[in-house]
Amino acid sequence: EVGHGDATADIVAGESTTVQIMILPSVGSGDLNITIQWKKQLFTSEEIVASVIPDLGGSSSLPFSPIDEDGAYHFSTCSLYGVDAGYYLVILQLIGDGQQVWGIAEAVVIFAGAATSHTYTYTQK
Repeated sequence: EVGHGDATADIVAGESTTVQIMILPSVGSGDLNITIQWKKQLFTSEEIVASVIPDLGGSSSLPFSPIDEDGAYHFSTCSLYGVDAGYYLVILQLIGDGQQVWGIAEAVVIFAGAATSHTYTYTQK
């Protein structure tokens, strides 16, 4: 839940009823889990550069795990717990051999009491 509000209205047959509802932000926190993966042997060196911008401004880098491997892929993950519910802008970059090879800026919603998770897969073009 990102927001909530309520109101009461009387409904009368054949008449219109207008209700105004003020939506207030939900109080609470949730979790954010992001994984970036790419095929092995694409690069001799890799780095993840990532940041999150809260809806109120500011910026902070996201702590990705050291690069690991699983099957045919290298991957790195970031897990944040207790993130205030709300909207954020997440900026992700994959640096391969010193050059940015992939990037995305995406709006992310953190729901109170829930986990928001996504895996991004870089495929060389």
